[in-house]
Amino acid sequence: MSTKEYRKILLNGQSIQVTVEGNELVTEDGKSVDIEEAQHLPPTQPSKIICVHLNYESRVKEYI
Repeated sequence: MSTKEYRKILLNGQSIQVTVEGNELVTEDGKSVDIEEAQHLPPTQPSKIICVHLNYESRVKEYI
């Protein structure tokens, strides 16, 4: 059983999903992009980013 590997890249200013075929990435419309020349993007788009502020020593100890 073979599985396809999907990735997201930036192509012509747009985020698109591609499949990996050897050393190439193939778009849904069949265009090939060299895997080394592609600008890779994170596989998901986060809905929120959470930051933790640890500037007090007592707060740092809570997380250690």
